[in-house]
Amino acid sequence: MGSIKKCVKEGWTVVFDRDNETNEIMMSAIEGRYNQVSQHRIRFDNARNLTAEDIHHIRDTNAIACLPSEIDGRIFRSNGIKVILGSDTPVNGLNPLRIFQSGVSNNEGEHAKGKARREDLERHRIQILREMTMNAAFATFSDAELGSLEPGKYADFVLISQNILDPCVSLSSIANTRVLGTVIGGRVVYGSLVDCFSRADGMLARQYVEEFRSVKLY
Repeated sequence: MGSIKKCVKEGWTVVFDRDNETNEIMMSAIEGRYNQVSQHRIRFDNARNLTAEDIHHIRDTNAIACLPSEIDGRIFRSNGIKVILGSDTPVNGLNPLRIFQSGVSNNEGEHAKGKARREDLERHRIQILREMTMNAAFATFSDAELGSLEPGKYADFVLISQNILDPCVSLSSIANTRVLGTVIGGRVVYGSLVDCFSRADGMLARQYVEEFRSVKLY
């Protein structure tokens, strides 16, 4: 516990794992240090076996819940806790499409029963994508450079064969989505952007390529 307190005091981000004993140790260590916890973006990795009191404590200290995608994160979201989704590798694979599929599956059952509106399902898929990208960048203090496509940030993105944010794309087909092109730091490292866009508008594709060349590079 003393080590955790020292890390918080010195400005380090603390990451810890998932049983009841470590939950209690962490809660005790950050007690009374709410401002520091918020500033240092402490995250609860593999946040399992948490009581309602634990969840309220995470919320009150502005800590972050880092979840494997198979864990239903709705209890955290409903309490205003920032969530990031990951693979929990090597337990699960690193395929981001499967991570997205798993995260979405926690809420898709309602759609099958006709209880969820299309807008709600689309909003949920966007939320899952945000937790894999923008929230993950925030948790690692990389949000000024990574996590979203904005002026001044690295141009890291993929072009894929279907719009996985559209609820009309079935849950079962998400993992079969093909990656058509990959750009890292503004550089095409897989596929061809012109080829990807040419089916719709080759001139527009060339315009995009020129814009990407001017974006901040690694």
